[in-house]
Amino acid sequence: VWSRFFLLPRLDVLKPTPSDRLPPTTVWSRFLDELIDVTSNPDWNGRHYSVQKFLGGWFSGGNGSLVKLENFRAFVAGVIFDAASPTMLTGQQQLTLQKMLDDFQVRMDYHFEEGLSEEAGSPRLFRHEAFTPIIHRPLLLYMVFTFLPRLLVIAVFRIVFGLTREECPLTGYYLWTRPHRGDTEKKPPVVLFHGLCGFTGYLPLLLQLLGGRQGRAAVLLEIEDVSMLLSYTRPICRPKVVTAITHALEKCQAGSKKQKAVILGHSLGSVMAAWMMVDSREVC
Repeated sequence: VWSRFFLLPRLDVLKPTPSDRLPPTTVWSRFLDELIDVTSNPDWNGRHYSVQKFLGGWFSGGNGSLVKLENFRAFVAGVIFDAASPTMLTGQQQLTLQKMLDDFQVRMDYHFEEGLSEEAGSPRLFRHEAFTPIIHRPLLLYMVFTFLPRLLVIAVFRIVFGLTREECPLTGYYLWTRPHRGDTEKKPPVVLFHGLCGFTGYLPLLLQLLGGRQGRAAVLLEIEDVSMLLSYTRPICRPKVVTAITHALEKCQAGSKKQKAVILGHSLGSVMAAWMMVDSREVC
């Protein structure tokens, strides 16, 4: 099983779908509740979000008025039942699908024109035959493309920025740190919380902040949730994040004048930046 999963050009499933999933009708009902709320209330400009605009956003044609009943049937079959076509559903699933379509038209007070429109486009982008060779690749290939950016980050961090990767003794989190260097103590230390895909996309920013002769201290927390790591053994926890950063800043500024740090956070990292601003005002 593992050799097939790693080496063959396909996406495989190693474990069955959880049995505690919500019934499709419950999911659909909750979705309609949210859609009704969105389309019933104007935005801050006083404009209403119409059903046709919703449909246009999901179909590649971009025009909701072109979406006919069979287009929408295929869309719901893919989203709710993960089926490439409504014809792949069982008899019971097709009855459930028809009930969902009826509920949509009644509750949204919107009625589809019968038939199938080619101009509406397809919402099932990743099922299109043109994309199959791109997406269905061996897991080994994904691992390689995940590993290469991390190698680049490690090389730049160590060689260019002089950062070292260490484990916080108080929390077990991994951080990239460096102390103040040279006579640049007037510049405050930098703390960075990255977003999706780790540090790779932040290298140009870090080059401006830490590159050249800039000797300011730095603390970069590695967030395993979104760092392209193959392990997830250190989930993010607010008290531990504050403890790890505070401890690292004290260590980086040991023997020099203590300064409040500049906190940077992007995407998911902005949440951790907010934690620091609220819970640890003495260091930032």
